[in-house]
Amino acid sequence: MTVTAIVSTKFNLNDRVKTNAALNVRATPSTGGILLGTQPINSLGTITGGPTFADSYWWWNVNYDSGADGWSVEDYLDKANNPTPTPTPGGDATFRNLTVTGSLHSPVAGADSWFPYTDGNTYVRGSLNTNSDIYFNNILHNHTGFGNTAGYAAIENAKDYNTLMILGRSGGIGGVRSVSVWDRLDVNGTLNATGNIGSNTGFCIGSNCITSWPGGGGGSFTNTAPANYLTKSVSASSIGQSLVYDNGTNVGIGITNPNFKLDVNGQINASTGLCMSGVCKTTWPSGGGGGEPNTVRISDLATGGTGTQASPWIGWDTRIGVLAPEIDYVFPCGWYSFSNTINMTKTPGRYTLRGTSKQCVTLIYTGTGDAILVDSLSSPEGNYKNILEDIEIHDFTLWSNTGNRGIHLREVGNVVIKDIKIRGYATGGGGQGWKDAGIVLGGTSPCCGTIVTRITDSEITYGNGDGIKTEEQNTNHAISITNSHIQGNWGVGINIAGSGNGWNIVGNTLEGNGQGSIVLSYTEGGLNISGNYFEETAAQSTSITIGTQAYSYGISITGNSFAGDGLTNTAIILGKVAVTEGGVVSGNAIFGYKTCIQQVRVVDYTIANNKCRPF
Repeated sequence: MTVTAIVSTKFNLNDRVKTNAALNVRATPSTGGILLGTQPINSLGTITGGPTFADSYWWWNVNYDSGADGWSVEDYLDKANNPTPTPTPGGDATFRNLTVTGSLHSPVAGADSWFPYTDGNTYVRGSLNTNSDIYFNNILHNHTGFGNTAGYAAIENAKDYNTLMILGRSGGIGGVRSVSVWDRLDVNGTLNATGNIGSNTGFCIGSNCITSWPGGGGGSFTNTAPANYLTKSVSASSIGQSLVYDNGTNVGIGITNPNFKLDVNGQINASTGLCMSGVCKTTWPSGGGGGEPNTVRISDLATGGTGTQASPWIGWDTRIGVLAPEIDYVFPCGWYSFSNTINMTKTPGRYTLRGTSKQCVTLIYTGTGDAILVDSLSSPEGNYKNILEDIEIHDFTLWSNTGNRGIHLREVGNVVIKDIKIRGYATGGGGQGWKDAGIVLGGTSPCCGTIVTRITDSEITYGNGDGIKTEEQNTNHAISITNSHIQGNWGVGINIAGSGNGWNIVGNTLEGNGQGSIVLSYTEGGLNISGNYFEETAAQSTSITIGTQAYSYGISITGNSFAGDGLTNTAIILGKVAVTEGGVVSGNAIFGYKTCIQQVRVVDYTIANNKCRPF
């Protein structure tokens, strides 16, 4: 036998109910359903579902005015005492015209429309007029979507969207659901649209109203600018080419191949000043106010380092980097340290790097490579076709105990190095720093010699390597070393590993260099050594050695003074390894040497009028 429970008729949908005891609210109609909460006695709510029979109870789904919503047992629910509806108690109310002189409201949840104290529907088939407000007391009403499902228009106080929703009638303008505003729409706030906003008469921003898009273009503009150009407005409906060109790496103004981050074809005028590396000036530096427009004071670049020191320090870890041609770079008096190589490279032109004087300007190189590099790119057309020319480096002291080379010249021409003091830090009778040489001419292949280079009135002292040297296999032509002091270097004073023609070593003092004063591996001819003073203090060192590697000719050694230790030194060795031919050795005064002139492989030399006096 099957027992079927009689369906409860205690409540109807949309009935207002009230709890008569503390009542549990569950997620499903079952005593085993998840407990969502407990409503206290006298809590009000609205029936939204049910009835369902389970676990010997009838269950109703209740939308409570506050707290948890869900399934509750009907035994602990009673109908709420609703006010008597006016004018039609219960059911629906239909009016052809309804005029409300006060407020039209409904405290009854679940009604489709609102008339005072109705628990059903209110239909107004004429006009609904009110001289007050229409408002909603039921803040717990969720969006029902009936406008979407039935195609009706609706106004909903949607709790789940926290907004007042206006739903248009389906099949409206253009066949889609729409809400139309036939007169002016004023928005005090933000007007947000997830779709399109249309207007038959125009749009206004403030008092500025338009009835068509600017230029009649319907919102579109024409761009006539080529690629990479920044655009500018050329008319009300089009944009075009400006003077600014951006290639993704550099920006040019009036130029289409910018080589710098900002490259300007023309003059730059700044009414309040100019800044470089964070240093800003409102006037040109002293001495540069128009009289020297191409002068840059290194002190103006010297504040961007990693630390500061007291006077006489001006630049600590000065960042100089690559120099530009046609500009005089000047060090005012003071001390500067730098770790990055000062470069004069690749771009042809005149270069000048100078101090105020070698007595008051001291550069201390803390890196491990070349302190100053002057370097051209090798030309595929042959030597000296693409060299830097017109280089001046003068009037400062260059120190280091870590660097490899002080000044390195490679494939350059017309270089003047004068009034320079290049030295390592002297410790224990020897030098530290300039591990290769103080000055290096040429590179490491036949491509990279130097021409027309003059080193004068300078000091190269106490380096860990040679004083001046040329790289092997290089042809360095027209080199002049005059009136300079080369002393105390651990290597050779002047080490000529590869020589061209037209060399002059005149009027210099070379003393106390560990491996001799001058060593010539080979030469193509035209080497003049005259008027120099040589003093050897290292045991078994030789002042001048000719021909340590290959054939050499056209050597002139005249009018020099030599002073040795009297025990182990040799003044001159000719043809030590390879033949030397067609030279002159005369008029030299040699004192205190064990051997004055040693001839090993010599052809057609004139050796005469030398004064040799051993101790």
